[in-house]
Amino acid sequence: MVRKRTRKSKKPRSTSSSATNAADDTQQEKIANSAMLQTTKRRYTLIGAFSIPVILLVAFVTTQMLSDTTLARPFPTLAFITPWNTDGLTLALEQAQHLDYVAPVWYEYSNTKLHGTDDAAAHAEWILQAKASGLGVVPRFLLNVNTISAAKDILSIHSINSIVREVSKYNFDGVVVETPVTGIPVLADQIKRFTEKLSHTLGPTRPVFLVVPGHVNLATVAPLTEVDYFVLSAYDFTTSGKAGPLTPFSWVQTMAEDWSREYPRRMIVGVPFYARCGAEVVNTKDLEVDPDEALVVDGEKVGDRGDGVACYFQDAETLCMRSCAFRRMGVGVSVWELGQGYGALVEALACDCDKL
Repeated sequence: MVRKRTRKSKKPRSTSSSATNAADDTQQEKIANSAMLQTTKRRYTLIGAFSIPVILLVAFVTTQMLSDTTLARPFPTLAFITPWNTDGLTLALEQAQHLDYVAPVWYEYSNTKLHGTDDAAAHAEWILQAKASGLGVVPRFLLNVNTISAAKDILSIHSINSIVREVSKYNFDGVVVETPVTGIPVLADQIKRFTEKLSHTLGPTRPVFLVVPGHVNLATVAPLTEVDYFVLSAYDFTTSGKAGPLTPFSWVQTMAEDWSREYPRRMIVGVPFYARCGAEVVNTKDLEVDPDEALVVDGEKVGDRGDGVACYFQDAETLCMRSCAFRRMGVGVSVWELGQGYGALVEALACDCDKL
């Protein structure tokens, strides 16, 4: 859904000495490289191809309507769809009235090459169906790097041109950008130039979303004035691979409030459609826990699946409460990821807050 941009006024940037200590730079780069090496690559292959039906015309007309309708919503809802949970493709079409944007995670830019173009081609018909149903299709482009020098190569006009070609080919409604270098000070200027060039090349009706990890310092993304929405990854309170809470609301609320004060109307906060049972990650749709038997602890459900292992998860009740709280803060909601959930969870994201 194509939202016309209304830029907020740019804040004056503070000045600082241009002199830089070489030893500090070297240490900063080592730390940054170490952090990026922890990033998990997401590779995948999808099979199959669709023909392009007559709904091309319907999708074209719908796209023209989107620029004046969906993006008028103050609290956008974004849902990621992964190839390893393809039920998300069907669920997106079934629940289109409760969503604003869908972000298929087909694309990855690594080793100076864009991967995933075949996956997009295989789903060309679905793209048209999604657009015709009123959804804005904003694919995620993962800029995957593990060194500072590689980051400088990828955050360049070459990757921008590759992204723009795909956007033009399928008439996408914008893009989601994710990279492990977001928030790393030594690359701040590089990321700023990249987002500015990408935004200007895509034009004013195609928003740019930037995924931001929860631990990133607010000040490091302040210069990114050309980013339309920051998508805050506000889940995995407990370190991956360990047992414990998934998304305590008090923790998420603190992050959302801090970010929304700094970036009003530009924040989208993530919620998980998966559960954590002990150290295991489980699709919520497959969870063998009765939500009515579970307790609500700090805004999330906690229940026993029958083997003595505590499962932390969201159900329609807690998601509705969380979504309403976000709306009152003036922020939107993103879902990771749609295929792990079911219809009632999606509907809860657009629930009637007056009935709570």
